[in-house]
Amino acid sequence: MYAQKVEVIIPVMDKAIGFDLEQADWVAPYGEGRNADLLFTYTAQYEGKQKYAKRLSLSFHNGKDGLRTYPLDKSSELMSLYEAPTHGYESSLLLERARTRTEIILSEEFGADKYLVFRTRTVTDDDGDIIRANYGKIYGPIQYGLIDHEHRLRFDYYFNPTPNDRNIEFDRNHNLMTKTGRGTIYQP
Repeated sequence: MYAQKVEVIIPVMDKAIGFDLEQADWVAPYGEGRNADLLFTYTAQYEGKQKYAKRLSLSFHNGKDGLRTYPLDKSSELMSLYEAPTHGYESSLLLERARTRTEIILSEEFGADKYLVFRTRTVTDDDGDIIRANYGKIYGPIQYGLIDHEHRLRFDYYFNPTPNDRNIEFDRNHNLMTKTGRGTIYQP
């Protein structure tokens, strides 16, 4: 399993950019990634720290790829499903936040009390049945916006590189990720 804490600069706004989960990087021309496992589209208008509107869309380029959102199971050490489900995936997730100096107008965020399971790199047969896919999870929060004077994205993910293996439990002693991110992943 690849496990990574990501903090990256968002290179462009208002355009879907692919993110490669094995490389922990944007796809070309913005990084060294080769597979657009996740697509992020970021839009923002800032008029100061307390007056802004921002939006982050997480989507997929493949019609059978997708995600499912769950609440964290804080009564379990794992906190997530052991195995990714086979059905029920949505094609996108939209996060938005808007505020003035005195009021929060809109807040649809992905907080620390949630996680999502995703399916990516899906290949189908002629009848549309899935013959190969990869699975993983993202623990919240997903943070995005103006951070340290740059538009950034932060999230923690786990990606199983073995096709058709729906196991999403992370073994802390066997991280396949060789890049170093913001820190060490501790969650199973």
